[in-house]
Amino acid sequence: MNFLDNKIILITWWIWTIWSALVNILLTNKNIKQIRIIDNRETELAYAKEKYNDERLRFIFWDIRDKNRLRRAMEWVDVVYHAAAMKHVPICEYNPIDAVYTNIIWTQNLIELALELNIERFTYISTDKAVNPTNVMWATKLIWERLIHSMFYYKWTSKTKFSAVRFWNVLGSRGSVLDIWERQFKEKWKITITDPEMTRFFMKIEEAAKLVIKASEYGKNWEIFILKMSAIKIKDLAIKFLKEKWIKNNFEKFFEIIWKRPWEKQHEELILPWEEELLYENDEMFVKVVSTDYIPEWFKKSKIKKFCSKDYLITN
Repeated sequence: MNFLDNKIILITWWIWTIWSALVNILLTNKNIKQIRIIDNRETELAYAKEKYNDERLRFIFWDIRDKNRLRRAMEWVDVVYHAAAMKHVPICEYNPIDAVYTNIIWTQNLIELALELNIERFTYISTDKAVNPTNVMWATKLIWERLIHSMFYYKWTSKTKFSAVRFWNVLGSRGSVLDIWERQFKEKWKITITDPEMTRFFMKIEEAAKLVIKASEYGKNWEIFILKMSAIKIKDLAIKFLKEKWIKNNFEKFFEIIWKRPWEKQHEELILPWEEELLYENDEMFVKVVSTDYIPEWFKKSKIKKFCSKDYLITN
C-alpha cells in the first residue's frame, strides 16, 4: 500500500460491512495522511467514531446527492473509494427513479468532481449483477460501469485514474444470506432458501476489501477488476451453515423453500462472451479493459469464453 503514502482518502457509504474491513487495512499504513468517511446515517457514523481511535479519521455527515457539499468534502482528496448506492433489489423495483438518481445521476456528480478537482485515483464498486441485468438495481450498476468507461473519451487533461471492481456476494456482510440465516435461525430455527439448485459466487469480506485496494493500485486506464472465485449451490451453503450450528443430519427439516423471485437468476455470470476480446488475467483475477489498444501491466491475455457460477462449483 505504499502508493497511498501521504494521501487523503475519501470513502462513501460507511454502513457497508466491507468498508469497515477496508478501513482496518488502510489504518495499518501509518503514512496515510487522512481518511474521510461520508454517510448520511448519523447513528452509523456515531458508532464508527466510537469504534476507532485514530486522529486521521474524519466522519462526515453529508449526502452524496448534494453536489455542492460533496465538492467541499472532496477538496484536497487524492483517492476516492465509492460504493454509496441503493442496493436492495425490491426497494429499487418499487422506486426505480430513486435508484436512477442515486446510482447513476449522483455517481456522475462524483465523477465530474473527481475530474474537476484532478483527484488522483477513483475506484468504484460494481457487481456481477451488472452482467446481463434483469432488474432496476442491476441495470443501474451496468450504467455505473459505462459511466466510468465513458471517461476514457471525456477525461481530456484530467489526471484521474478510474478503475472498478466487479464484486459478487460477500459472505458475512450486512444483508448477505449468512446474515439473514443467522437471524432466522435464532428466531425460528428454519432458514429460507430460494432454490436449492441455485448457484452463487461468494467472496470473504477481507478478500473484497483487498480487491478494492489492488484495483486502485493497478488501475491506470478505466479497468474493471474481477477476482477469481469458486461458486457453491445455495443448498450446499445452507448445509455448511447448519453444520456450524451443530446440526448433523436431517438438514431439510431446517429448510423453508420460498423459490426465487422473478428477477433473480438461477446462476450468476461474471463475464460475458463478448467481453473476451477485452479480457486479461493473472493467477488471482481477471481485468476487463476499455480498449483493445491497451494492455495492462502484470496481466496476460485471457482465453476464457465465459465465467458462470454453475461451471465453477465447489465439490466438497
